Amino acid sequence: MKIFLNSTVAISLMVFLTSCAGLTQKFDAENAQKIKSVAVVAVEIHQGKPTDNMGLSAFSNLMNGKVDHSKNPTNQTMAKNVIANFNDELAKKTKWNVKSIQEVTSNQTYKNKFTTAMSGTFRTTMMTSDKYDAIYPDQFLDVAAFRKMPAEERLELAKSLGVDAIIELIVYQDIQQSMFDVGHISGDGIFSYIATANMQLFMPQFNAEPVWRSQNVKGLQSKLSSDLPAKFNKEEKFGKLGEEASASAIQNILNNYTL
Repeated sequence: MKIFLNSTVAISLMVFLTSCAGLTQKFDAENAQKIKSVAVVAVEIHQGKPTDNMGLSAFSNLMNGKVDHSKNPTNQTMAKNVIANFNDELAKKTKWNVKSIQEVTSNQTYKNKFTTAMSGTFRTTMMTSDKYDAIYPDQFLDVAAFRKMPAEERLELAKSLGVDAIIELIVYQDIQQSMFDVGHISGDGIFSYIATANMQLFMPQFNAEPVWRSQNVKGLQSKLSSDLPAKFNKEEKFGKLGEEASASAIQNILNNYTL
């Protein structure tokens, strides 16, 4: 269970279990042929961070509580870059008109649904392991909020955005580090990332089932943190390498498009 500093409480166990039931890879070519335009409407990124061999970081989390890293500017830049890359690569692969981040987040219907779903004392979020920092891009619905949206509201949203299909995207950026690296005694050792991407595309005018679903698609390992210029601080290295790993996983998802 994830508790945010703004008193938002994750109460999404049932949503999470329901959404995970029976997930398989799927591509409905017949309906996909009808798509001309799409929009990414729900995104979350879960980023692993280096740990230390002495357990000091875990002790710190226990004493101080889990911090909400979503508002960190470096994390927000990374998240928006992941979305922008997904949009660009999706457009290249499919030749669809993919709505930009600005076109989605400035749409009044979308803004209204964001305000309703993402504010208030209690807010449902996806469950996530303590080994990740959950990063929610500014002005985007998270995946739990989108999955709770009734079918008629999804259709209303798609019509308002002027698209045939809407997409949810979840990326897990898993830290790769050697337990035998002396630097990890203090949590400052060399690291890299491997990302796993999950995407579901829906055509609300037809049914509630996804037309395209790719789950647990891994990418290639990013370069090492030691390969980056010295001018980058640790947070910037997380962002740069997380982006690189995510781009690889996204590319492998798009390889499942077969039209």
